[in-house]
Amino acid sequence: MKVSVLLAFVLLAGCDSGKPYPDLPEKNLRVQAGSTGGTVVMSVYRLDPRCVPEYEGSVELEQPVVHIGLPADRRSRLVFEFRSSGLLDRTSIKKEVELLPRAGFRYDARVSYKDGVYAVGLREIEPRSGLVRDLDPRGGC
Repeated sequence: MKVSVLLAFVLLAGCDSGKPYPDLPEKNLRVQAGSTGGTVVMSVYRLDPRCVPEYEGSVELEQPVVHIGLPADRRSRLVFEFRSSGLLDRTSIKKEVELLPRAGFRYDARVSYKDGVYAVGLREIEPRSGLVRDLDPRGGC
């Protein structure tokens, strides 16, 4: 019984990257992605008050800039998966950030991979003043 439950969990976890993220009309997150020798996929998880994640969907970051709509006043976990494949192997590295978007604010995420170095940065932009604030990507969970 335990083996079948574990197998079902593994199969469900592997399905995360197949479901497209149900984007919102208001685009409050701009993602700039750059990867040398690979691709980047962003998966979005809703976090409940106990910080339990619920998978919502994924976005292939195929363009240098992608605009996404995240619900305001609800904590989300963004998981950036850097995928590369060589002649004999495939690698995948994941970097996670948490975000609690505020209504009316804009957000900027910069993700990159180059020469074995993975980086994720997150900023909040106040629309009226243009004030930019760096955010702690680790979040509160």
